[in-house]
Amino acid sequence: MPTAPVTDKQPQYCTSMPMTDFKQQPTQDSVQEILRLGGADFVRAAYRLALGREPDAEGFANYGGQLRQGISRLDVLAQICDGPEYKASGRQPDGLRSLLRRHKFRRRMLRMVFGLDGSLPAHTAPTRLAAEASDGDTHHALTAQRLSSIESVLREISGESIERHVDELFKSFHGERYLEHNSDVAAAGMNPYEHWVVAGYAERRRWGQSAEANESADLDGHAYVEHRLPVPDGHWEWMDHAPVQAEILAARDARRQQFVPAPASLLSIEESAVERVALSVGLPSPPDEPDVSIVLPVFNHLALTLECLESIAAANCMTTYEVIVTDDASDPDVERVLRSVPNLRYRRNPQNLGFLRNCNAALPMVRGRWTLLLNNDVQVPKGWLDRLRDVFERGPQVGIVGPAFVYPSGHLQEAGGVFRIDGSAVMVGLNDDPAAPAFSYPRRVDYVSGACLMIQSELLGRLGGFSDEFLPCYCEDSDLCLRAIEAGFEVWVDPRVHVVHHLSRTTAAMDGDFKMRAATRNIATLARRHASAIAGRMPRVLAFYLPQFHPFPENSLWWGEGFTEWTNVSKARPNFEGHYQPRLPADLGYYDLRLPEAMKQQADLAQRYGIDGFVFYYYWFGGKRLLDRPIEAMLASGSPDFPFCLCWANENWTRRWDGRDRDLLMAQAHSEADDLAVIEDLARFLRDPRNIRVDGRPLLLVYRVTLFPDFAATAARWRKWCRDSGIGEIYLSMVESFELVQAGVHPEQFGCDAAVEFPPQGLARMTPPDAPLLNPAFTGHVASYRELAVAYASREMPAYKRFKGVMPGWDNTARRQNDGLAFGGSTPGGFQAWLADALEQTLRHQFGDERLVFVNAWNEWAEGAYLEPDRRFGHGFLQAVRNAKDAAMLRSNAPPF
Repeated sequence: MPTAPVTDKQPQYCTSMPMTDFKQQPTQDSVQEILRLGGADFVRAAYRLALGREPDAEGFANYGGQLRQGISRLDVLAQICDGPEYKASGRQPDGLRSLLRRHKFRRRMLRMVFGLDGSLPAHTAPTRLAAEASDGDTHHALTAQRLSSIESVLREISGESIERHVDELFKSFHGERYLEHNSDVAAAGMNPYEHWVVAGYAERRRWGQSAEANESADLDGHAYVEHRLPVPDGHWEWMDHAPVQAEILAARDARRQQFVPAPASLLSIEESAVERVALSVGLPSPPDEPDVSIVLPVFNHLALTLECLESIAAANCMTTYEVIVTDDASDPDVERVLRSVPNLRYRRNPQNLGFLRNCNAALPMVRGRWTLLLNNDVQVPKGWLDRLRDVFERGPQVGIVGPAFVYPSGHLQEAGGVFRIDGSAVMVGLNDDPAAPAFSYPRRVDYVSGACLMIQSELLGRLGGFSDEFLPCYCEDSDLCLRAIEAGFEVWVDPRVHVVHHLSRTTAAMDGDFKMRAATRNIATLARRHASAIAGRMPRVLAFYLPQFHPFPENSLWWGEGFTEWTNVSKARPNFEGHYQPRLPADLGYYDLRLPEAMKQQADLAQRYGIDGFVFYYYWFGGKRLLDRPIEAMLASGSPDFPFCLCWANENWTRRWDGRDRDLLMAQAHSEADDLAVIEDLARFLRDPRNIRVDGRPLLLVYRVTLFPDFAATAARWRKWCRDSGIGEIYLSMVESFELVQAGVHPEQFGCDAAVEFPPQGLARMTPPDAPLLNPAFTGHVASYRELAVAYASREMPAYKRFKGVMPGWDNTARRQNDGLAFGGSTPGGFQAWLADALEQTLRHQFGDERLVFVNAWNEWAEGAYLEPDRRFGHGFLQAVRNAKDAAMLRSNAPPF
């Protein structure tokens, strides 16, 4: 997070997330996940795992009672699997068989070693264990080898207490400490060593290692015990990719399944009634210079054409129009009937030219300011022309506008389209709810379908209509849109206009192989003809950047001489089993941003892995700048030559590091005078050619617009000042933090152009850790990285521009050791799945320079949110960025919206 001492901004995490479903064959990780569940959740999950069903009342009561009596979860799971139902089922979930074998082995080892079952003398245990290890299990073999080395000790312990010789068996184990850390074992009166060997080890309990060998203390004197974490080996850290990807798609699909479409109300004309209906179609008499010329290419399908004409006549538009039917040598009866339609302008080709040339042949008849190309298998709603024409009022740069297409079933067919690098197209919103918020406002797109395409007539003439290069059909509309964009115009869709489209009804009789050949050839032609334009439409990935890694006088005064972010990072300790702390930097080390080469190394690394720019936090307090040395040096030197923008982290700095008004260190002073002073200071950065731009407008972010008295007024002052000062228009984005996370407030209410997601705020489920504590003073919370990724990725798109945000991880316990928040389970694989989905959705819902994805963060080390290499994952998270971008560029078969 941005403030410094950077506020961790504990968000109000509030969304309830479902428990993992273990009905599928689980992995070893999911088996261990079951063993970390408590009480009723554990019994349910164990039954699902072993038996594939919910527990009955008897089993629930039996095993729930055992848990309350202190019986270990591993013992309960073993009992369930020892029953005849499990054996008869033939189920062998991944990881369970191995776990149960090891559990059984440990129990047997314990009893044999200490003579507890009376079946054989304790001193014969090593020989028996060696025989047990003959199946090649390395764990068994190592145990046998270790026991063999202490055979002399085993011979002496018959009849004596376990505790007396426990240190000879495992030097690091301390029975008293084990009972201190595991009160349920102590309450049950169990032998600590027996419990640890039988169950505690598998349950990842804290097992009381010796202070001399395995404990260290923080500055408050609390002891922390070393613990084991999974070791990234080139496989483990990527295993989450497919599951996270699947969960995101499943969550999105589950939301879509809730949509119950209402079939469209359509006009229907019987073939026997066509002559009568043709005489009654109420088209208005067209003026000499109508607003719109509607060009309707037809070939037979007379009833379909009349249905389209009737829907146009019934639309009651204020926009004046003419309808030109261009007939591609239909049957004579079709010509006779269409010529009878009042106020219809009719032309006929002497032979069938095909859709493309038929449309072009009609263009000389056009008299309107705009030309609307319309398929005759479309029916239009009331007011459609007025709304489409209104989009052109946004400015002369609007060249083409189209509606949303809806199937007769009520499902959305498309709300505009986007191109893949191979020239194929993705229909945005396919089979979704046409009334969803994402489709409730006009926006720019790559192309709109020629089934209903409205274009400036002057532009259409300049472009020469459809290109003959795409004869006989397919992709001619895509090419027209791309040529318009290359000529400096914009293509828009207004998805509030729903036209009903009988997809391919007029071409259904065509040979399928012919259509496939034509489409394949023309997609390749499109990709070749517009290669640079299509490739340039990939989203940019921007990473938030914290300039806290250098000492400055205020921090030395407040927190001690030489304080930087590394001070907190280096003293962090794990709070519970499985907690990844401390985080130690790798390639870049504990860098000092007073050295210009540090930022140069960062930029080189970022660029190598596909980061397209940094978002530097900017700190201004009523004329006082803090943490500005790195960005001032970057601005003055011109190095590194790497894109950037600024985000004003406009919070108070407090001693509690929470951004609230307690123990103030530096306070904000938002006012009209301060608005002008800060934009004058920011202007130096906005003018820099490296500043990231959106359609030529320098990008500027503000972290908390709600802290201003009236940010809409501030934005207006800034925009006017920038125009008057020669900067021109700026692009303002507000970060959706705190109260804005789920509010769905349109950025226009704050005078902004767009909003930016900022995980992890607002969508996580916080709980106390269920793993054994390593820090008894810890009162903080944990959350699931995977759950958060799925929640953010699958949330419904809003009715405004929101840039997607992702994070590689989150853990602020380096700043708040005893009461922080840590997200568990973040891996490069899971992060790649989340980022890839964000890129995919951005490609569909944004256009051009507005295709931005933000990463929180490049180097928030004290919040566990960083892409920079560390000693555990190396370049893993950076490689995930490169993988995700490559996948977004190369993928040609897109998943459902």
